[in-house]
Amino acid sequence: MKHLYFLQTFCYMLLCAVGFTACSSDADDVIAENGIGYVSLALNADTGFGAATKAVDESTYRDKNQYAVQIIDSKNETVKEWSKYSEIGEGLIELQNGSYVLKAFYGDDEAASTTSMYVEGTSNFDINGDEGKEVSVTCAPVCARVTITGEGMDEQFSDWSAIIKTKALDEMEASFNYQQNGDPVYLRVEKNEQISLDFSFTPKSGNKNTTVSKSYTINPNEALNITLKPAASTSGNLGITITINGATNDEIIDIEIPADWVNP
Repeated sequence: MKHLYFLQTFCYMLLCAVGFTACSSDADDVIAENGIGYVSLALNADTGFGAATKAVDESTYRDKNQYAVQIIDSKNETVKEWSKYSEIGEGLIELQNGSYVLKAFYGDDEAASTTSMYVEGTSNFDINGDEGKEVSVTCAPVCARVTITGEGMDEQFSDWSAIIKTKALDEMEASFNYQQNGDPVYLRVEKNEQISLDFSFTPKSGNKNTTVSKSYTINPNEALNITLKPAASTSGNLGITITINGATNDEIIDIEIPADWVNP
């Protein structure tokens, strides 16, 4: 009888030991799968435009402390968020093991604006028990800056303007009307996007508009400076020279003026 009791006790202890080992193994697996790591965040802001305008002080976009920061997980859920980079502090940030996106942004994301621009950056990273990994992101404008200037245009024209169209504006079934000597417009564009401009001119010698369509290729964080200037035409009609970024002469546009437009 004693032998039977000891045998039962031994089997019970053996089962407990096996169960404990299995539970420990499962717990280790859970810890490994749901481990944590620690990161620090670094942010750089690049606005290649490099100058202030009447409506937008672009230097403020180089102040990284103004940027909102988010950490987004693989389920596209925001797990960490700060309204300003300056709020993060110098300590390490704890995250569960997994894949993440670091996103930083500043400004208003609009298809076209003369009062603000939108700067954004994203960076993918993984956490696997890291103890002090640095994750950095560089932010740059998602828009291009377009400025149209008329030199001496008021000598020959009573009015001129330009209708600008981009993919982002097309999606909204909208366009941007650029008035003469207006502020630069910041346009959300894609890489190597071709934008269209329909220039409209009203010569002083008549009250009818002439429209000329042009297109230009541009990228985010690039500036397009267009200068319009009256020019003599070989046909004797009124012409306009379009200069791009101060260097490239696009071509002379010949505006035909019918005889009945001309003032006696």
